[in-house]
Amino acid sequence: MIQAPQYTEQPDTPTTETGLKAKADSEKRTFSATKIKRRSGPVRYPEWMIVRNATGLDGPAISDLMVRAAPHFDTKCYPDQLLPPGMTVLVAMENGRVVGWLEGVLDWDYTEPGAPTPPPHGYILAVVVDPESRRRGIGRALLDLFVAEAREADVRWVYLIPEGGEGTAGRLAFFHAAGFTELPPTDDPLPPMGRWTDVEAMAHH
Repeated sequence: MIQAPQYTEQPDTPTTETGLKAKADSEKRTFSATKIKRRSGPVRYPEWMIVRNATGLDGPAISDLMVRAAPHFDTKCYPDQLLPPGMTVLVAMENGRVVGWLEGVLDWDYTEPGAPTPPPHGYILAVVVDPESRRRGIGRALLDLFVAEAREADVRWVYLIPEGGEGTAGRLAFFHAAGFTELPPTDDPLPPMGRWTDVEAMAHH
């Protein structure tokens, strides 16, 4: 997870909503989506799922999702059909409804020990999935799109900070399955986790 001035911790696992501790400021650049690729080639989602970059028009639906699934999060400017400045914001859609949301930055600098490559680093602040839509691959699809956008922006490595507390084992298993591995411990309850954006780099590390 990530620790941001406007967020408190919230778990994201296949059974909960976030699993990350957000901690980024809002003064970062955004990046538009391109192709999504994975180890085995293009990412293929179920026909019912659309995963894309959010627009301001998605803001109220994102805010509603946060109220339902992560009420401790600050909805910021989303209700006003605006996206936070400098954030990469992704949504997962089902039948025209927002069922998942990810927020992160693509020009962060991880200053703790363990970063395997110089900055910029991608930083995933929050992942939220609708309680009625969990365990269907939505969280993984959002993570994969963020990694793909980082790769297209020449960001070689991304990270997140899992949230501690109830459901820790499930969260860690979820992030491991998504290709993230632990970094040296910090002052956070759980070690940060990172993932290479390049398939060859992942294979060699």
